[in-house]
Amino acid sequence: MSPFRLFLHFAPITVLMPALVVGYIGWRLIAPTPLRGPTRRAAYWALLLPWLVVLLSLMYWREREVGALRLFLVAGFGLLGYLLMLFALLLVRDIAALLVRAIRAATAFGSRHSVRSTRVFRWSSSWENATNVAVLLLAAVLTGLGVAEAHRAPAVVTVPVRLGRLPPGFARYRIAQVSDIHASGLEDRNRLAELAARVNALGADLIALTGDVVDGPQNDLRSTLAPLGRLRARDGVFAILGNHEYYADADACVSELRRLGFTVLLNEHRVIERGSAKLVVAGVTNPHRGMHGTHLLERPTGVARLRSDPMQALRGAPAGAPRILLAHQPASAAPAQAAGCDLVLAGHTHGGGFLPWSLLAPLVLEHVSGLAKLGSLQRYVSRGIGTFGPPLRLGVPPEMALIELR
Repeated sequence: MSPFRLFLHFAPITVLMPALVVGYIGWRLIAPTPLRGPTRRAAYWALLLPWLVVLLSLMYWREREVGALRLFLVAGFGLLGYLLMLFALLLVRDIAALLVRAIRAATAFGSRHSVRSTRVFRWSSSWENATNVAVLLLAAVLTGLGVAEAHRAPAVVTVPVRLGRLPPGFARYRIAQVSDIHASGLEDRNRLAELAARVNALGADLIALTGDVVDGPQNDLRSTLAPLGRLRARDGVFAILGNHEYYADADACVSELRRLGFTVLLNEHRVIERGSAKLVVAGVTNPHRGMHGTHLLERPTGVARLRSDPMQALRGAPAGAPRILLAHQPASAAPAQAAGCDLVLAGHTHGGGFLPWSLLAPLVLEHVSGLAKLGSLQRYVSRGIGTFGPPLRLGVPPEMALIELR
């Protein structure tokens, strides 16, 4: 796909959101100032800078591994997080101010001061200036807290899951779910080594990597993933593809994960046995074969041609055995239910991102995080470990889930 077509495809991110965010921040913070001419234009360009970084990262993703450019991109995404936080705080402030003024106008209506009631809708320059400064500082503080939270070691969340047809031989069977690592380059080696040690310390029976292990194209995929080769579990490490594996090169990711000794499930399953008792663990490919990825950028080949198919993944599975499906996106739960699954382990959502935007996530996502039921099916959506885009996790801390079957 040409850079121009890619630009149009990502128009909601490259055009609509920047126009809304930059326009509103400019209207509320730059327009009221005495800035004029080149200085004012420079202020607006400063607001547009992080969006240009986003566009560059989409058009020249592999270049994110170049040292100097990577620092520029990290700074740009950090600034983008600050602007999104600033936009949200400004909007909340202005809505709250309008509500207060509306209440004052309503209570003043009909009183002897009603002739002056229209003044309640006028902005006080001193109030506006003071709150502008407060919002700018608060956005900086919250952004800093969000970055710090994103770099915290992931918390272990123990999730007891009751399955009606679980054989006694699998009671207390434990699955360590690790999702959305978003590893990118050699600078992540220490982080991945520490993560592997923490996961191994859980002593889980099985480790499930539910997609987005890598962030995107890697100059040295083998070196990036090498620390994960230390993962160990009695029944092995199972992995599926997330949308970012397609960005990175799905076939290369599958080959490298298998070289590390992991079982990569591409619309297929494995049967785990404890004596005569059986447990089915299946996995599907990403529903949209990369969401915004491979099938739009070029003609799909290899793994990218596989459509997500829970029915195929469970074909031939032993009847009566509980069925667990690894699926990167929570939306796979509906077809998984039709395929007779008992439990779906998913990720992808990052728990909605970061506050306050995570509060809006339930409006566009069917299931943001945690354990929930869909008829007879149970679905656990992990908040994941890494970040993509703004490196923030304010109010949405990273996690690795320890699923305990009962």
